[in-house]
Formats: sequence, structure tokens, C-alpha cells
Amino acid sequence: VEIHDSLATRGTDDSVLIRVLSSHKNAEIQEIRAAYEAKYGKSLVDDLEGDTSGSYENMVVFMVTERRVCEAGLIRDAIKGAGTDEQMLIDVIMARNAFELKAIAAAYKREYQSDMVTDILEELTSKLKPIFTAALAMDREAGDAKPTRINGDVQKFRTATEGKVDKEAVFEILFQNSMLHNREVFATFERTYNESVLEILEDKFKGDEEDSVLAVAQWCMDPAMLTASIIKRCFKGIGTDEKSLDALLATRYDICKFGHVAAAYDHKYGKGQLRKFRGI
Repeated sequence: VEIHDSLATRGTDDSVLIRVLSSHKNAEIQEIRAAYEAKYGKSLVDDLEGDTSGSYENMVVFMVTERRVCEAGLIRDAIKGAGTDEQMLIDVIMARNAFELKAIAAAYKREYQSDMVTDILEELTSKLKPIFTAALAMDREAGDAKPTRINGDVQKFRTATEGKVDKEAVFEILFQNSMLHNREVFATFERTYNESVLEILEDKFKGDEEDSVLAVAQWCMDPAMLTASIIKRCFKGIGTDEKSLDALLATRYDICKFGHVAAAYDHKYGKGQLRKFRGI
């Protein structure tokens, strides 16, 4: 009812709309959307598109769209437009567990009657295919860290990044271990060797491959800082990459509490810088 009333006023009541959407997880928003459409007999997405515009429209439509359908759509746009948008693929795919990737692939199959993994790999350069193949294998472990394996994985990472990098070994660590296990591995590595995991990866990888491994490592170590880094990137250069920012907020806002993101952003880039964002 609040959403309907906010759209029915002369000029959409943005404060009500943002408050309702930002205070619920995506699964809850799907229940609200179903109730809205049952009560008023019309599409919530159509109503939002009719009463909003520009970046704001993109944002609210992303937020009321089922999470996995939204992510599948971002992937489809990234590979079927004029040139492949590798950065969007990195943002959507890299920092994921196996359950999430399988759900996105299923949504992609339903929406486009095509295999997501095949479609993505067909559009990538030979340099990027190996890391995306590893990410899209969808065999990442779930659960907590495995204490008996931590020291072995620390040594494996050390060996793989000394001298000429062993990319296959690095990819095995990044994409097969659980997020929580890698968090312990990387923390132990940094305590043992007094070296930064992120700086090592920056030194050993370049370009989109570097962005990919850094996204996974940051996700494991500090998800809020990863989100803050993506937001910062969206504001670099001339103007704002609003499409990427809207997609980020819509697909990650209930994964990573934005109070934590704001704190991480302030810590890294300067206090108060994130307050320019609507709804944070």
C-alpha cells in the first residue's frame, strides 16, 4: 500500500519508495511485489517505469526484480551488447559461492533459453577464459574454514606467487576454497610473511585478470571493502558510471550491510564521502 500511495501522489514520493525498498531483503521485496500486483491488478515494474526515470528508474526496477533474474540480465547485457563488458562480468560473477552461481545460471536458462557458461566463455578473450572457466566451474566449497588445511594452503599460495606466478594454483585456492577458509588462509599468510595478499596479486596479474583475482580475494577478506572499492571505481573519471553503480546497489545491498560499506569507504577514501549516495 505504501508503494502504491507513493506512486499515486502527484510526483512520486521518493522517500517512501526508497525507505520501503531499502529496508527489505530481495526475497521480501518479491513478496511485496506479488501482493501489490494481486491487490491492484497491474505490474509493479510497469508502474515504477511509468513514474520514475533515468538512473533512479534503473535503480528501483533493479531492486524489485528477483535477484537472480536481475543478475542474469546484467550478464546477458554484458555479453550481447556492442562489445563484451568484462568489468560487469567480473562484478557479477567473481565474488560468488557455488549456490549463487548455480541460481544465476538457472535464471539465465529460464529467461534466455541458453546456457550461461557457454555464452560467457564464447565472448571472452583467450587470456580471460582460464579464470572465468575456474570461476564458473561452480565447485567452491561451502562452510567454515578447515583448520587442518590452512597451513598447507598458505604454503601453496606462497609457492604459487614466488617468482613466475602459477596461475592454475592461485585459481584453485581462489575458486575452490570456501570464502571463510580463504579468509583464514590469507590472514595467516599475511601474519606469517608480513606481506599483503592484495599487493602480491596486483604484482602478479594485470588488466581484467588482475581485477578478477582482486575481487575474489577482497570478497574473502573484507566484503564491505570490496563493495566500497567498486563504488569508488564507479565515480572515477568523467561523470558517474551510473549503470554499474545501480547494478551494484541493486544486486548487493542486502548481501553487504551498507552501514559497513560506508565505514569501509570512509576508512579507505575519506570520512563522509559516501553520504552523497541516495539511501545510504
